[in-house]
Amino acid sequence: MKVSVKDITRAVEILEKGGVVILPTDTLYGLCCSPFIESSLERIEKIKFRKEENRKPFPLIAGSMNVVEKYFEISPPGYLLAQFFWPGPLSLLLRSRFSHPLLIQNGKSAVRIPDNKILLLILKTLKIPLIATSANVSGHPPPSRVEEIEKEIIERVDMIIDGGELSADRLPSTIYDPDERAVIREGAVPVERIRDVLKR
Repeated sequence: MKVSVKDITRAVEILEKGGVVILPTDTLYGLCCSPFIESSLERIEKIKFRKEENRKPFPLIAGSMNVVEKYFEISPPGYLLAQFFWPGPLSLLLRSRFSHPLLIQNGKSAVRIPDNKILLLILKTLKIPLIATSANVSGHPPPSRVEEIEKEIIERVDMIIDGGELSADRLPSTIYDPDERAVIREGAVPVERIRDVLKR
């Protein structure tokens, strides 16, 4: 799918101003916004029709290790996993410099460097992390193609970048806490692979 420089520039401008953009990742289409604008975080909650009892922190994505190191603390096991799996669909639960309850739980945030050229270009231009949560109504199937994104979602965002069909298995990123050696969510990266890397 052809994405123009104009599309990238417009997406960056919208995100900088606090807008919400649907972007392709290496797993699923994601609702993305700046983590520094509280109204944007709350807007994504409303876009997903999240219920109060289902309120949990949004995962974050970054374009480089420099950005990750600026906003998060990485222990040696975390560095090992990042070196092996990034860019890719493994989110690490790391000590975070964020404080908003929609970004952290017990002082930690889930973050990864995704393996998608369009998304990485946007992230490297912005030089900040972004929220990236699946572009679906809460509890509904996540989309791997733009055509699968629900009308209620499309009507509420500022822009969509079509990156073609993504992961066929529809699995989100695996979320792993490298300090506690705990699986928070098993997804695109099998837990056995993580454990094998940590044994090295």
